[in-house]
Amino acid sequence: MAFHIDWIEFASADNKALSEFYGGLFGWKMQSFMPGYDVWMPDSGPGGGFRENCPEGTPQTVVYVNVDDIDAALVKVAQLGGTVVVPKMEISPDVGWSAFFKDPSGNIVGLHQNPAAQ
Repeated sequence: MAFHIDWIEFASADNKALSEFYGGLFGWKMQSFMPGYDVWMPDSGPGGGFRENCPEGTPQTVVYVNVDDIDAALVKVAQLGGTVVVPKMEISPDVGWSAFFKDPSGNIVGLHQNPAAQ
């Protein structure tokens, strides 16, 4: 599998206002996924979401790269000089797993692994 960006996440002070802004700007149709988290799912390209009420120090924008095996990717992160920030965690059975790492320059990057095919 070629690694590709499959999700973009923005920190938000007000999801309703941000949804109206990006809906007006790009035509994104927002829907609530869970309290404090709204998402858009375009016909093509990566989808994304708005994280409301993020604690201080939380990255403002996170890009997620889709991988086949988060555990193997996190091993490589450490071998190549990166740091695991948040270990593998399940998002939901239908969405899969995520993890976060910091690259050697300090950028936070998300990893996403799809759920196993049923």
